[in-house]
Amino acid sequence: CHWLQHSFVLGNDHLWNSDDNILGVAIASGDRWAMWWSKHNVKLPDNPHLHQAVIAYMSDDRLAMVAWQPYQEHTEISMSVSLDHSLHFHRNARADEWLLFHVETTVSSQALGLVSGNVFRADGVMCASIRQEALVRVQPAKL
Repeated sequence: CHWLQHSFVLGNDHLWNSDDNILGVAIASGDRWAMWWSKHNVKLPDNPHLHQAVIAYMSDDRLAMVAWQPYQEHTEISMSVSLDHSLHFHRNARADEWLLFHVETTVSSQALGLVSGNVFRADGVMCASIRQEALVRVQPAKL
């Protein structure tokens, strides 16, 4: 994929390092989509099932936030939570190497958002596809 080779970093404010050793960097986003690189910060054993489990954990980290992106400009979000999450592995990938997540909100209506996306290895090969439905609650209007 040509766009994988030319992705860019938006600055240090788009970097994250969570307490669970997941590193990430947001590279681009729009009103209904986002792209970020992510990996586990510690070298993991050569066990494909362990890598799939960590990738599943990583894939759940930011999808609900993409579901509420269409509402960000209009109101404050009081909460969002994943209702269901599916992940399909198509090829092996290592969770301790950089993976590109490209996701978009395919529909968002009546407090529900459906996010779909793909996960790519650094060599451009798609290794997984993901979907998540999220409940999104907006902050009640102040009188």
